[in-house]
Amino acid sequence: MKPSCGTCRADGLDGKCDYRATVDGRAITEEVKQALEQFYQTRNKAPTYEERLDLAKETGCRTEDIKTWFNNRRRADRSDVKTSSTPTDSKKKWKKMSKSQNNFLEDYVRRNDRPDGPQRDWIAGQLNLDTEYIHKWFDHTRQKYHRANNPS
Repeated sequence: MKPSCGTCRADGLDGKCDYRATVDGRAITEEVKQALEQFYQTRNKAPTYEERLDLAKETGCRTEDIKTWFNNRRRADRSDVKTSSTPTDSKKKWKKMSKSQNNFLEDYVRRNDRPDGPQRDWIAGQLNLDTEYIHKWFDHTRQKYHRANNPS
């Protein structure tokens, strides 16, 4: 088992997070960079969420960190020319949640409206949703609450 990140004791995670702590503020080590680079060169320059989950399990990094690495790598790669057949993450369809998923998130937001990365990963795993979806849901919920309580 990978060491706990140490930040998950609050909000129901009880320190059972399996993501490693970042060392010197870097979430991606040289060893991980090599694994991601190999995946980038041999398999896919824009991995799907499922592929990012597999990479996260293999490397111990968060899916958000892996997505950021691939986005930055594609930007740096001048040979990567976008075509109309290349899928883009920016055009993901908003997936409708079930009532039980929504109830879970509503209950969670009452206790913590700003979960950190490992907490969002844990929530995404519990609800079988994309981590980015969870992140956006919390952002939108905070905005909705702010607008309701601070009318202009």
